[in-house]
Amino acid sequence: DGIIITGDITGEEASVDDLIKLKDEIDKPILVGSGINKDNVNNYLKYCDGVIVGTSLKENNMTNNPVSKENVREFIKVVKNNF
Repeated sequence: DGIIITGDITGEEASVDDLIKLKDEIDKPILVGSGINKDNVNNYLKYCDGVIVGTSLKENNMTNNPVSKENVREFIKVVKNNF
């Protein structure tokens, strides 16, 4: 069991402040499930157990496009460089 937090609408970033409060209140894994990209992922990974990444890994950041190998490489590089 775990909890997924999201922004108010699809693709919107979750509140880091809400994430911090939630982490202090529960003893379950927490995933952030919307709005994650290479520019903000490390803000979240400090406080959660994982992230769900989708649109930011697609070509031109469009949901219906195929996954961009370059976007995936950049995302992984950012995460690896900060952990």
